Amino acid sequence: MASFIWLRGDLIALYNYLKGGCSKVGVGLFSQATSDTMRGNGLKLHQGRFSFDIWKFYFTERVIKHWNRLPREVVESQSLEVFKRCFWMRCVGTWFRMRHVLFNIFINDIDSEIECTLSKFADDTKLSGAVDRPEGQDVIQRDLDKLEKLGDDVIESSPPEKDLGVLVDEKLDMSQQCALAAQKANHILGCIKSSVASRSREVILPLCSALVRPHLEYCVQLWGPQHKEDMDLLERVQRRATKIIRGLEHLSFKDRLRESGLFSLEKRRLQEDLMAAFQYLKGAYRKDRDRLFSKACCDRTRSNGFKLREGRFSLDFRRKFFTMRVVRPWNRLPREVVEAPSLETFKVRSDGALSNRI
Repeated sequence: MASFIWLRGDLIALYNYLKGGCSKVGVGLFSQATSDTMRGNGLKLHQGRFSFDIWKFYFTERVIKHWNRLPREVVESQSLEVFKRCFWMRCVGTWFRMRHVLFNIFINDIDSEIECTLSKFADDTKLSGAVDRPEGQDVIQRDLDKLEKLGDDVIESSPPEKDLGVLVDEKLDMSQQCALAAQKANHILGCIKSSVASRSREVILPLCSALVRPHLEYCVQLWGPQHKEDMDLLERVQRRATKIIRGLEHLSFKDRLRESGLFSLEKRRLQEDLMAAFQYLKGAYRKDRDRLFSKACCDRTRSNGFKLREGRFSLDFRRKFFTMRVVRPWNRLPREVVEAPSLETFKVRSDGALSNRI
């Protein structure tokens, strides 16, 4: 798009040189070609020869080829405004229409000879398939090779992958997503600080809850921070937010949270994990619980009656997955919390069970 804007500017400048207010200068810069071809636009320019390659990038040389390709009605425009309008209608409009046609052809043919499932979205294309056998891995690799050959230089591999607003790298590390979420939240918090004159608790807290906190908690069950530095990075946003409130500037962070009636982001993430687990186990997603969680065989009297089995795994980073990290806090909940009849009741009772945490 930028190259098109530069080309349009070059053609407008050349029109001014040849037919506008700089016609005298144009005679010294350009010379008309002697061409008798019927397909000429009537004002073709002579393209000189040069020994240095750098001359091709000079204005007087790079614009001639594009000017000679313009239709006659565009070149013979009576004014600059007519030239701009004709250039847009005859040249640019055709180019845009042709680009859309070629794009549709490419999209319609992209899944030909593809064995896996290819999902097409407005701004993304996803290839998926089962890899429970070695043959499945070979099929996906063959399809990837076909897509790479089809796209040539268009398809590029990048370590991070963004899906539904969450950035995940090839090692399933969420550090980049944590940095992105903290950056967005800090930007919104800076806008609040510079545009809102009041520093009262009644004004700052609702704004932060509605505008800042969603960036820190959106889909957090998937991208919850895995490292201590990522947790501190997100928590610094709330430290900065509570420090804006008038009267709390000189208090410690824990005291500011207590005075504001807030919890740390770590405790909020734990509460949201427990509520999501409750929904899977006893709420709206009861059918999927067997694929995510398995009930432990436990006859202890101190059990809460619905303990989950903690799986074993060889990779350490799997401990940070939602289905793994929520098992131990869930098993520590009292029986009256686990046996809550509704999600609202579970939320109230879990707040009491986690009251010792800030």
